[in-house]
Amino acid sequence: MADTVVNQPESPEVQPSAGVTPADGISHHVASTSPCQRLSRRRRRCLVPVACVTAFILVMNAGISMLLAQWQRPETVSFDMTGTVNNFMAQVAGRHLSDDEVKATTARFNTALNASLTDWQRHHGAVILVAPAVVGGTRDITADVQAEVANRMAEGDSHE
Repeated sequence: MADTVVNQPESPEVQPSAGVTPADGISHHVASTSPCQRLSRRRRRCLVPVACVTAFILVMNAGISMLLAQWQRPETVSFDMTGTVNNFMAQVAGRHLSDDEVKATTARFNTALNASLTDWQRHHGAVILVAPAVVGGTRDITADVQAEVANRMAEGDSHE
């Protein structure tokens, strides 16, 4: 078998490029762009607007989510249950009532207090906490509820 030499093309690193002259050895690139480079430029040109639109959508979604969360969140208020009950007991003690009258008045007071708190909570969509459970930062509705209880108790007195 004779050794035959097959003409193989040289690797791209060894082959001179189309714009190189052997005399000066300087590459003279022709302004041709491959389809891959054109696609890359298109992508880069579209990247900024797409990023801006994406950022805008994210900011809008975050803002709307925060507004909905704040809108759905109930208000937290405090009520001085102990003070209200103590005021009622002091008033009942000053009236010199019989035991049966004290029981009836106390039952009416409890009913009026529970109804007032329930109505206030339903109309305002709030969570009512007793005052000792709250450190601070909530609105106190004690005066409003006490006025409503007094109105309900007065209505109960006029019906008897």
